[in-house]
Amino acid sequence: MNCVVRSGNGLALRLSLACLLLGAQALFADQTNLTLRIMGANLTSGNGQNYQPPGLDILQGLHPDIVAIQEFNYNNNTPADFRSMLDATFGTNFVYYRESGYNIPNGIVSRFPISASGSWDDPLVNDRGFAWAQVDLPGSNELYVVSVHLYSSGTATDRNTEATLVKSNILASFPANAWVIVAGDFNTSSRTEAAVTTFKTFLSDAPIPTDAESGGNSNTSEPRSKPYDYVLPSFSLVTNLVPAVFASHTFNNGLVFDSAVYTPLSDVAPVTFGDSHVSGMQHMGVIKDFTITYTATNAVPDAPAITTQPQGQTVEPGSNATFTVVATGAPTLQYQWRFGGADLDGATDSTLTLTNVQPTNAGSYAVVITNSLGSITSSAAILAVGTAPAITAQPQGQSVAAGPTVGFSVTCTGTSPLTYQWRLNGTNLAGASGSTYSITNSQSTDAGSYSVFVTNIAGSVTSSNAVLTVDAPPAITGQPQSQTVVPGQDATFTVGATGAVPLFYQWRFNGTNLTGATATSYTRASAQTGDAGSYSVFITNSVGTITSSNAVLTVTNVQNAVIADRKSVV
Repeated sequence: MNCVVRSGNGLALRLSLACLLLGAQALFADQTNLTLRIMGANLTSGNGQNYQPPGLDILQGLHPDIVAIQEFNYNNNTPADFRSMLDATFGTNFVYYRESGYNIPNGIVSRFPISASGSWDDPLVNDRGFAWAQVDLPGSNELYVVSVHLYSSGTATDRNTEATLVKSNILASFPANAWVIVAGDFNTSSRTEAAVTTFKTFLSDAPIPTDAESGGNSNTSEPRSKPYDYVLPSFSLVTNLVPAVFASHTFNNGLVFDSAVYTPLSDVAPVTFGDSHVSGMQHMGVIKDFTITYTATNAVPDAPAITTQPQGQTVEPGSNATFTVVATGAPTLQYQWRFGGADLDGATDSTLTLTNVQPTNAGSYAVVITNSLGSITSSAAILAVGTAPAITAQPQGQSVAAGPTVGFSVTCTGTSPLTYQWRLNGTNLAGASGSTYSITNSQSTDAGSYSVFVTNIAGSVTSSNAVLTVDAPPAITGQPQSQTVVPGQDATFTVGATGAVPLFYQWRFNGTNLTGATATSYTRASAQTGDAGSYSVFITNSVGTITSSNAVLTVTNVQNAVIADRKSVV
């Protein structure tokens, strides 16, 4: 017979012992909550559409449980290569499915067993299909994940054709009301594109994740201008959506991860500032978290299972670092912590504490948990040891004339390598990634507030603003105009000019300065024939000078003016 013992009451131990004395098998029923992090990731870089350290660092730092992965290529694409990739990036207990026969296949990576998998053909492209996997989650519900990479060079109509085909395959192949995730690279130009509308007939695009706890940018292309990437749950699963929690932030809608936006990067070690924007990287990763509640009725004893993984961290040299793992399983659980794959002497508890940490302690820590029924290895927790950057010399503001080269510099302390990103009025400047930044042939359009964002493994800091003023020499936008008046009539000349202020004006008559004529306009009151001649204005500022064209004043009596008019008519 079986005895089912509900844990959480004082009777459990006595009932368990009674069952054992009677020769029965004791079963324990526990309600368990599991947070499931699902990620869409097309994070290849370089020229080969394969996974390089920047994309792998992002995958490792975000700790997803399941990844719908695109362009699933690594090294020579052998099973040993993929096993090495998963072990180093996710953990030795992760499994994967990868389409075969394609140049840039889709796939699924999972912490949980994959009980079935396959690929549906995409009739519009010949280098990938639509990969799917049935993931054996704890509890009674299976999760069906579809990894897609829609036609980037096609039209919106092409992508909608693909979306319609994916929907048709899902409805025909998966159980009704199943938990379904469609995720990956949709290559859509907007969230109103027809493919998204088709997916939203049976999947949810709400809430929409961004790169911030509130507000933020939801676009996932590089350079963050279009919504390419999605994680869309079925309506039956979206009610299980929960905030994505990191050490320093909580993202209620999920997260679009951009390494140049997220701070501090110590939350997501080993990610570095530039990982999301290296050459060839075209997408940001997207994550959403879900909670699963299930009742586990397990015969005693059980093999070890990890419920809380050890977390990466960054600490200052000389401080302490603590890693903790939480696991279930039949007693007695035995722990062996490892550093860089090698056992640590005496590190045999569920918690590992390192004191007086030094740079030599930086690296990958994991723990192997065993009992009489099996063993399990945790995911790797990265320890970074370093001092956060501190600015010792701020960039300085300056005022220059247009044309010369302008340079800004910053001096920082902190653990190397330091990564720099210069900004103009808060916007990143492409390629401005050194401790100095130069502007050649500076113009008025370069004027503004310059700052630099400095990061390393231990933190980040933003400099004060250095204001650049570019002083332009005077330029005339409206020349004074010639005119004809009769004796006694006023004649007014006006000039329009731009340039660094203050601008100074000096009007001239036949090349001689006119006393007191220092405004943008000059009026010759009650002009007489002796006032006829050439009028001009000399304009100066701190940068340069300019002289207007001559405006000719003609003073003639009424009779002459009439005769002149008649002659002009004839």
